[in-house]
Amino acid sequence: GLGTVQNVTLKNVAATIVSQNDTVVIVTAGAGTAGAGVVVVTSSTGASVSRTGVWTYLTEGQVQTVAPNRGREGTVVWLTGTDLLGGGSQVTSVTLGGIAATLPVSSNSTTIRVVAGPGAAVSNGPVVVTVNTGATITRASSWTQLAAGSVDSFTPTSGQLGTRVTITGTDLLGGGSDFSSISIGGSAATYTALSGNETYVVVQAQSGANGQSGAVVLTANTGALVRSVGLWTYVTAGVISTVSPATGQAGTVVTISGTNLLGGGLSITQVRLAGVLVQQILPGSSD
Repeated sequence: GLGTVQNVTLKNVAATIVSQNDTVVIVTAGAGTAGAGVVVVTSSTGASVSRTGVWTYLTEGQVQTVAPNRGREGTVVWLTGTDLLGGGSQVTSVTLGGIAATLPVSSNSTTIRVVAGPGAAVSNGPVVVTVNTGATITRASSWTQLAAGSVDSFTPTSGQLGTRVTITGTDLLGGGSDFSSISIGGSAATYTALSGNETYVVVQAQSGANGQSGAVVLTANTGALVRSVGLWTYVTAGVISTVSPATGQAGTVVTISGTNLLGGGLSITQVRLAGVLVQQILPGSSD
């Protein structure tokens, strides 16, 4: 009681002393081989206290695979290995290349699923798993954080149901091979599989409320995200009020009246009557 704890060994391996008093000593275990061993506490006076049968080193956990091993914010990453909980009951943090990932969506002793967080580009950084006992499991040089993509433009910046929107940018796929979803103005847009690439994609707006606005958000099939700074806005949906005459045949001139018929566009490109494409849109047609 007159000295301080100067040294603690767990199965002959020096531990790091975190805090101490005359009744409790908290330490962090060093690296040791699997098996049971003696705990020895030595004070600054030279006095020592030991006990057998109270400490066993577990086989160290290993992260064996990281899939995918590259991505950016939003990328879903699977870690597989052995003894990933390291004697604990839950994972408390995972870092990918030094960047905190979203706490595991699911985890057990062999599989951990996380979502990559936002961060600067990192090449071949470590993956570190920490559990609630403080134990850490590290795999070196196994994660590359890709640079964030950017939405450089989207045209037009407003529209309604059916509006075609052209989106351009850089690194839009973020390590993925295709887009799994794209939203504009807060609503999902229609996208044709494999029609987009890293710099260009065209989508079609679905319905949204008048004045509804939000970013353009692209999600790749890895979960990687990229979002615009500017907003896309829904305008009042067009309405056809009258069609005159209401019947006719080939060559009949038909006048269609309504509101917002251009739907945010500059011109009408196609009209169908009872499902039949009209032969000509006459000059003077307007919103």
